[in-house]
Amino acid sequence: MNPKNKLKAATISRQHLKEKKFIAEQKIKEAENLLLKKAKEARELQLKAKESIIARQNIVTLTIGISLILVSTLVLLLYRANLQKQRANHQLMEKNEEINQQNEEISSQRDAIEEQKMKSRKKAGPLPKASITPSVFRRLFFHFTRKSPSILMTILSFTAPGISSVVISTGLKK
Repeated sequence: MNPKNKLKAATISRQHLKEKKFIAEQKIKEAENLLLKKAKEARELQLKAKESIIARQNIVTLTIGISLILVSTLVLLLYRANLQKQRANHQLMEKNEEINQQNEEISSQRDAIEEQKMKSRKKAGPLPKASITPSVFRRLFFHFTRKSPSILMTILSFTAPGISSVVISTGLKK
């Protein structure tokens, strides 16, 4: 072999080695880039997962907070309604006591009045019977029948029940 060819072959061989080395370095860089890219994607996925978890936690926290506010409001409204009901019941009880007391007073007054009536009836004795002589009856009869027969019957029915039956039997109608 000729020294020129040798030199040429050595140069080609060096270039070939340089190319192979360059290709190998490129493959290594590509592999490193691919690994870095995958690591970056993995970090992004982890970050998205963490953000998703945080978002869910925020939603849960917000839901719990709103629920607590609603439950607290409901409890407060029920408490106020219960207080109003208790006040109304207390007022009704007071009114019932007043009414019962008034009923007792009225009953005792009624009993006292009844007792007084009974005593006065016992003291007075039976009412005397009204007696009208026939001559007085005739005068009254003619006087009242000329004015109005219904007046006579009304007066007789209230003052002397026995006389009204006598008048009816004599022919005067109500």
